[in-house]
Amino acid sequence: AMVPVVTVDIPYRKDLLYNGETLPSHTVASLRLQNQSGLTLERGPVTVVDGGEYVGEAIVPFTATGSEFVVPYAVELNVRVQERNGMGSELRGLHMEGALMLIEQWEIRWREYQVNNRGAEDRTVLIEQARDSRFELFDTPQPAEKTDEHLRFSVDVKGRGEATLRVQERRLVSRRESLQRQSYEQLQSYLRKGLIDRATHEALAGILRLWETIERHRQRIGEIREERQKIFQTQQQIQGNMAALTGAGKEGELRARYVRQLESSEEQLAALQNDEAQQNAEIKRLEEEVTRRLQQLGG
Repeated sequence: AMVPVVTVDIPYRKDLLYNGETLPSHTVASLRLQNQSGLTLERGPVTVVDGGEYVGEAIVPFTATGSEFVVPYAVELNVRVQERNGMGSELRGLHMEGALMLIEQWEIRWREYQVNNRGAEDRTVLIEQARDSRFELFDTPQPAEKTDEHLRFSVDVKGRGEATLRVQERRLVSRRESLQRQSYEQLQSYLRKGLIDRATHEALAGILRLWETIERHRQRIGEIREERQKIFQTQQQIQGNMAALTGAGKEGELRARYVRQLESSEEQLAALQNDEAQQNAEIKRLEEEVTRRLQQLGG
């Protein structure tokens, strides 16, 4: 038997809701009600009758008095929604911190809803999207409603017509990158986007050229050390050959030739040592110049 427990008129509103996470592609007819019965409503099933006609069934949630609750009761087949989404990024700012670049950029995500109304009546659809406190809306219509969990956007669509809503969100993220890892092409990109001015671009490009020169000097030092190692190996081989020779006759002549080779190799080692010292001195000078220019840039 059905026994009425509460008989009271309470305010309500009809809504057409869409939530792609709950039901992709389709909108849902729902009732939004204010519990002004003075009682707490327990969770349970309900039958929805509109104008004396059965229109659907639903579940009433547990609702305290004075609270609002939504009762979705039927799928509206005449109104369909298609979704597209994507992500991207956009540079916002650039600051120098010594030899580091602090790069700020917007992390952007967007979702587009295309609403198709195959019915003859004009409809208003509330599109519900999950709310993320890390992101902010931009270039987007203001939501008609906000809850702790969702944003709801109102979209009007004509009978037999279509309407599109694009929701864009962004958050600011930052990262630090070594200036030394930048390329001339990246500096040009920062200049074109207005993140640095021409003077800063030239100063940064000049520092990059100094680092390239330093790297060439370091490569030369590596070559010097390889040459020195080869000379050492040759000397060891000559010294080993000399140990088996006497000082008389042809062996003496061969020994003298080995001695001349050793003398020549010592001259080569001295020249390499001098070259390495010059390379290190130039590296030190260039590094001091880089430090000076970075300080000027930071000032």
